[in-house]
Amino acid sequence: MKRVGVAVVVFALLIALSGLSLWHLHTVTQDMTETLSQIKEYINNNEIGQAQSLTDQVIHQWHVNEKVMTRYVHHHQLDEITGIIARLPSLAQYGDISEFAAEVEHTRVLIAHIWDSEIPSPKNIF
Repeated sequence: MKRVGVAVVVFALLIALSGLSLWHLHTVTQDMTETLSQIKEYINNNEIGQAQSLTDQVIHQWHVNEKVMTRYVHHHQLDEITGIIARLPSLAQYGDISEFAAEVEHTRVLIAHIWDSEIPSPKNIF
């Protein structure tokens, strides 16, 4: 009977940790997507100074959240986003606005892809 109890506890912990990681990923996805969309809006309105300041916020958000996400997301996906985010300040500062806008959108798409690939669904399981 003890084995059944231990199995139930382990299963409950597994479900709880999975739910917690999904909640964290969902929160990060929403926050980052919102900020990146705001940057894109500033770029479209030619408010590059505002876009630059939000870029610094995105970099900070990403570095804080990436440390947690490395525990449950494939590293190559996170590394790709980290590389793109590292380029954003230079693209904004030196006036390559079209490339800056493209990389902001690329980052947003990659973050959405991570969410889509981590959510438990029949497509991801089978």
